[in-house]
Amino acid sequence: MSSSAMVEGAEAGRGERPAERRVWDPLVRIFHWSLVAAFATAWLSEEGRSIHENAGYVTLGLVAFRILWGFVGSRHARFTDFVVGPQGLLRYLGQLLRGRAPRFVGHNPAGGTMVLALLGLVLVTGVSGWLSTTDAYWGVEWVEELHEVAANLTLILVFAHVAGVVLTSLKDRENLVRAMVTGRKRACARRGRSVRPGRLRLQELLDGGEVDEEAGEQGQQVQAGGNVPAGQVRSPDRLAGEQRHAGQRQRGHAEERA
Repeated sequence: MSSSAMVEGAEAGRGERPAERRVWDPLVRIFHWSLVAAFATAWLSEEGRSIHENAGYVTLGLVAFRILWGFVGSRHARFTDFVVGPQGLLRYLGQLLRGRAPRFVGHNPAGGTMVLALLGLVLVTGVSGWLSTTDAYWGVEWVEELHEVAANLTLILVFAHVAGVVLTSLKDRENLVRAMVTGRKRACARRGRSVRPGRLRLQELLDGGEVDEEAGEQGQQVQAGGNVPAGQVRSPDRLAGEQRHAGQRQRGHAEERA
């Protein structure tokens, strides 16, 4: 075992808390928990028409905001960061079944697809509910059925979403519910190892930015659809070694020319 590995093991044994980085901005977090409260209120107050309708209008407003924020919001809030095509989703699900799915800093492809599905169904539920209050569609059977079916499908997806959060939290050994409260997630180095605070600062200096933001970004975005797996980031040891080798090669070339 190398001395650096022994040092890392000793430090881990002292229970040093892994470094963290901000992922979810305040507006994403407020939207998330507000939508949970509004949908739950609408579902539980189905018989109380006034409360039910007002909660429905709130959900529509929240969805409208999230769609807008998906284009102009912070990095991990934008659709370009987590929306993938069918191939990207199937590739990730295959990796997940084989136990080889990488950890993503933002939404993984399955989570991103779930976000889109929930936004779409909540939108359909809210719009169909509003239509049923208008003179043109009051008492129209297909509008009422659409509203009921969309609401039931939304509830099913909510349970699926919760199950996915639990499974991903176990897989990545990370509390995703807490992350949506604090906005912060574990910063990772190569092979998913936690980055200690000192190394986090070194990585930021070497990369010229936040950890997990730059390294390996272009290649992985092409493959997975925009979100960067934390496991793709090179560790500071590897970066420092590459710099040493580059310096040795330059000195060797200079001696040959001399």
